[in-house]
Amino acid sequence: MAKVYSWKQQLEKGMKAEELFLDICHLNLTKSDTRDYDFVTRDGRRVELKTDFYGENRTPNFFIERWSVMEQDKPGGPWQSRQKKVDLYIYLYADTGAYYVFSDLKTLCKEVEKLDLPLIPVRNRTYNGGGYKVPRESIRHLCRRYNGR
Repeated sequence: MAKVYSWKQQLEKGMKAEELFLDICHLNLTKSDTRDYDFVTRDGRRVELKTDFYGENRTPNFFIERWSVMEQDKPGGPWQSRQKKVDLYIYLYADTGAYYVFSDLKTLCKEVEKLDLPLIPVRNRTYNGGGYKVPRESIRHLCRRYNGR
């Protein structure tokens, strides 16, 4: 049986991860005043942070969300970020503090789509999302890795 996620619990975990990220990030960031993205850089770039709590050393994959609400065809992950004109999509592994910065979201989306991976459902209490287990090495050329700790 697939695990059912609580939106509220995930939000709380995400907020703690944002605090961690602000402490370790090489960029000078301020918290966004909109829900469209998480942070803004000093030079005005929009930043979206996605946090993986599973563990960098436990998997060779990124989990890239494709749909935030599958029933409504609401895009998630970098597809949603592109629509919201995000400049930097950052993937953080909370356990190691390592983070990957993607600056070309259009190419990221195209490359993930070309991989033709199976969609993994993510069940929530009132809706379902979905995403892909994307081998890090398959899109490593699209990002830069930073050691946060």
